[in-house]
Amino acid sequence: YGIRGWFKALEVKTGKVAWELPQTGPGAARGGTLATAGGLVFFCDDQDRFMAVDASSGKPLWQFSTSSTWRASPMTYQFDEKQYLAIASGSNIIVFGLVE
Repeated sequence: YGIRGWFKALEVKTGKVAWELPQTGPGAARGGTLATAGGLVFFCDDQDRFMAVDASSGKPLWQFSTSSTWRASPMTYQFDEKQYLAIASGSNIIVFGLVE
């Protein structure tokens, strides 16, 4: 697959593109995006990966693949003073613990 689109971050004050990541794949990704106060952006890319990137630079930091098309938006919650990130993938709910 060639580049089918771009995942872009915009500078709020100017509307200009701060950074962008090319999206290559079948063009089927429909997952949402979650930005954290800790400077991370989580999203579902077009190669069926759930990714974390640095919010200021767009540098990829982590990825997780389930070979399932992502159709949900990630969410975060706190339980027993620990923060978690959850997302639906296919018929599964996947939960990750966030550490400092």
